[in-house]
Amino acid sequence: MNHKYALLLLLSWVALFPSSLWAQPTNSDYQRALRDYFSAEPAHCLGVKQWPVVYSHAQDAPWITGRMQALVDAGLARETRQGENIVYQLTPEAEPMWRTAGDLCFGRMELNSIITVEPVAQGINAVYFTYRLTQLAPWANNASLRFAFSEADNLIAGSTKTRYSATFRITKQGKLMLHSPPIPGRAGFLTISHRRGYVFPAR
Repeated sequence: MNHKYALLLLLSWVALFPSSLWAQPTNSDYQRALRDYFSAEPAHCLGVKQWPVVYSHAQDAPWITGRMQALVDAGLARETRQGENIVYQLTPEAEPMWRTAGDLCFGRMELNSIITVEPVAQGINAVYFTYRLTQLAPWANNASLRFAFSEADNLIAGSTKTRYSATFRITKQGKLMLHSPPIPGRAGFLTISHRRGYVFPAR
């Protein structure tokens, strides 16, 4: 058997192996990919972007004043009367923070630990993990604020506890491409969105 024929035979034999056997990412690769994803994401904020806020008892919903009062309790806003209305303005302590981010941001999400990695389709794996919040603002632990801003409360309370999932596509070059962004709980594959296209090299 000549060398050229032997090489062709070897290449044909190799081609029979499924791509899933090639360059499988390690747990460290998934950790690196998730850390890179979160480092590129903005901080989590309360979503109160317009100041001052003028509240009218006759026109506005009660939950608005509830949120504003929570910001007052947390030391982020102050209130003044303007006829029948209440005007909420940022405190001097909160204003520089708002000018920097255009919002009142309380922390950043980072990877805490990976729980497991499971295949969901050919060449696509789901990663289940917990997160942690870092750079948490002291005022974010104010009880009134946590009650009024339930989304922030859920995120803070779930730090190191709540399970998230994300899916990654494994390329033939052994790289990780984010197929769906992290979401809470166990994601159904068919409902996963495709809004991201990050590629992470497996090392």
